[in-house]
Amino acid sequence: MPEFKTKIQELPQLPTDPERPAADRTNPRESSTKRRKVSRRQPARTNSSQSAGVDGDRMQLLRRNNVSENSKVPINALLSQPLASESSTATDPDLSFKRSGNGVKFESLKTLNPGLWLKSDVINSFAMNIIRPLVRNRRVHFFSTYFFSRLLDTGPHVTQTPSYKFYEVKRWGDRLSNGILGVKELIIPINHRNVHWLCLKVSMANKSIMLWDSSGVKESNQLYLNTMLRYLKDKFRATSPQEDADVWIAQWTTLDDSANCPRQYNGYDCGVFTIVNMTLLAENIPLSNTLYEEQDFQNLDTRRRIAYLLWEASSNRPQPTSTNRPQLDRALPSKLPSSSTTKAGSSSTKERQKRRRQNNRRVAVGSNRLRGKVTYDDPGPSDQLITLLNRKRNAASVAIEESALPDMTQRHAPKKRRRKKGSQD
Repeated sequence: MPEFKTKIQELPQLPTDPERPAADRTNPRESSTKRRKVSRRQPARTNSSQSAGVDGDRMQLLRRNNVSENSKVPINALLSQPLASESSTATDPDLSFKRSGNGVKFESLKTLNPGLWLKSDVINSFAMNIIRPLVRNRRVHFFSTYFFSRLLDTGPHVTQTPSYKFYEVKRWGDRLSNGILGVKELIIPINHRNVHWLCLKVSMANKSIMLWDSSGVKESNQLYLNTMLRYLKDKFRATSPQEDADVWIAQWTTLDDSANCPRQYNGYDCGVFTIVNMTLLAENIPLSNTLYEEQDFQNLDTRRRIAYLLWEASSNRPQPTSTNRPQLDRALPSKLPSSSTTKAGSSSTKERQKRRRQNNRRVAVGSNRLRGKVTYDDPGPSDQLITLLNRKRNAASVAIEESALPDMTQRHAPKKRRRKKGSQD
């Protein structure tokens, strides 16, 4: 297969901030005044994002859940609820969606807790059930994370060299009215070897393929750009066999635009970056490396925001189960028993004490009578000898009692208590 030369679009250089004038360095009062004036004209991005999110984002993904939304479901309690396998709950509160097979298992939903790597069903369900209905009029379509996993086969353990397999995804998008090549834009999340998330967008109108990686521009990203270009050529050849696929694909360009993607510095928020980038791209909001920051996810509780939007779009909308109380709390009566109940229960107490005494009766050694349970606090032969030696006695009396002490002494149980008059046993 011949190699295709792609046109690489040169990115315009962002203007750099000019150096601070010397007057700002020498006159602190004048410098602070100028900074205050600048802040009035152009407020800080973080403050505006906390209040209204990104301009043009109808979903308002980059903002906190408000009071009304928090009153519908306690997201913190839902995400902190233990799994059914770890507690006494009957089932896990999985999320299901109407007319969609992309549900979210509760185990995957819990990956929206801070510091965890998002699972594929969270990203797929957000794209299919939240973003796609919002931009349906713009003819924006999504493929799931399994598209590249099947198109580039790396084996069951993701250790083999990627192998291109067009037949695995040949029929993807055929149910659309004009086919997959008839959509305006195609957005695909990519699972890179089970260690990283990124996303790719295909613009049919501009005939361009662009990729955004929160880790920055990398040489390994060219694999996905070239693979997507090859897929489009094979798809065009399969749908339009009478036209020249080589001439058609030569008009396309590829670009790794990760330099204009907000940067990730931790090792677990790549899935959150991918969801936010797909949302903004679907709403035709151009990405830039200053549009938002990684710290905004923590300041705005973006993971909780994603969890709420998934819960709101679900058809079942499960609520967190109540925390299991200790067994002692459940056994306590709601009110104190009345005096009549106490008198009626006195007879049962006597019966219980009687059974306890019967169970404790044992046959004492050397006797045929039932005695109390044998205790081991009574002294044995050696203890008796030590007791004798510790007493203040003369040598004659000690010698007489040592000669009378047998080799084996019988250990007797304590004597049974005498019954009181009038007691019933």
